[in-house]
Amino acid sequence: MNITVLAFGILSDLLENDSIQLTLEKQMSVSDFKQYLIKNFSKLNGYSNFSIAINEAYASDDILLNENDVVALIPPVSGG
Repeated sequence: MNITVLAFGILSDLLENDSIQLTLEKQMSVSDFKQYLIKNFSKLNGYSNFSIAINEAYASDDILLNENDVVALIPPVSGG
């Protein structure tokens, strides 16, 4: 299953790229995908406080990823 991952803010720094193509062996939930990222991209280890959007819509942890999805990794945002 092929997906495109877009990373924003500090997450693009940690992944050393703002866009990557991934081939996943199986369909997985958002929660499983977060664990996959942390396992496969060591710089994300200990940094799990980020949101995921799929095809430009925020996704809860139980949503499943599908072929050709565009997955955005969004860091926590603060401001005033």
